[in-house]
Amino acid sequence: MKRFVLAILTLVFLSTNALFAKENIQIMVFSKIGEGAYTHKSIAKGIEFIKSIGKEQQWTVDVSYDGADFNAINLSQYDVVVFLNTTGDVLNDDQQNAFENQQQKIKEAERFIERFKAKASKAKQ
Repeated sequence: MKRFVLAILTLVFLSTNALFAKENIQIMVFSKIGEGAYTHKSIAKGIEFIKSIGKEQQWTVDVSYDGADFNAINLSQYDVVVFLNTTGDVLNDDQQNAFENQQQKIKEAERFIERFKAKASKAKQ
């Protein structure tokens, strides 16, 4: 329940924040469960909720379960990247490196939202 409330608060923030006042915000919602990790039952509801807010705000919401979408070309098109209930090792080394290369740009533009249990995902050291 806490995660769902956090999701609602984050999306309310996005929908009311001046930084996100422009039309056609591009959002990638990434949800992937690493091998043998726990699958959250709230993932489908979270995606449905984010899509409904996106539709209401006229944002483009893409959903990915595939780490291959973490490459420089693909990531550069998004204003926001949401890790939704990711658990375990969800990106391989190349995907992790591509994301880290883009992460500074994303953070500078305040487009990375590390919520919804994203910390349960393992960062490569």
